[in-house]
Amino acid sequence: MQLSSLGKELLKQLEGVRLLPYDDRTGKTITKWCPQATIGIGYLIPQKEFDDMVKGITLEEAYHLLEMRMRPVEKAVQTALPGFIAQNKFDALCLLAYNIGLTAFRQSSVLKILLGKPANYPTLEKAWLAFCMDEGKVSASLLARRKKEYLLYSEEK
Repeated sequence: MQLSSLGKELLKQLEGVRLLPYDDRTGKTITKWCPQATIGIGYLIPQKEFDDMVKGITLEEAYHLLEMRMRPVEKAVQTALPGFIAQNKFDALCLLAYNIGLTAFRQSSVLKILLGKPANYPTLEKAWLAFCMDEGKVSASLLARRKKEYLLYSEEK
């Protein structure tokens, strides 16, 4: 499976499209690398790539980075949940994994609940919405994002 065009559109809305490097925590444009250096559609810039991107990228490059980073996310979701999964559920899980990272996704209570394993939360919704913390505090923007992802997951198709 692959992220659908609707899933990509929602991801673009959630992440935004920025052609200059910025600090993901502050949203401010940056000229020096930091651990939250981001560009394009939520692409976290590795330090070794920063000098190549410091002056910005094109929209086409932003889409290429998204496709490149999305492939391992799609594979991780497919591997974690073998068998059929509805496209909207797959899209929502990809959006979550893209944002929280593959290690966090693989260890998440979301995945544990979906696999019928013991988890730290009583429901899938509570486990999903738990990924709304930034530096130990609830982030209103992350909570809003999680609600949109969970709503997509929950749609009956």
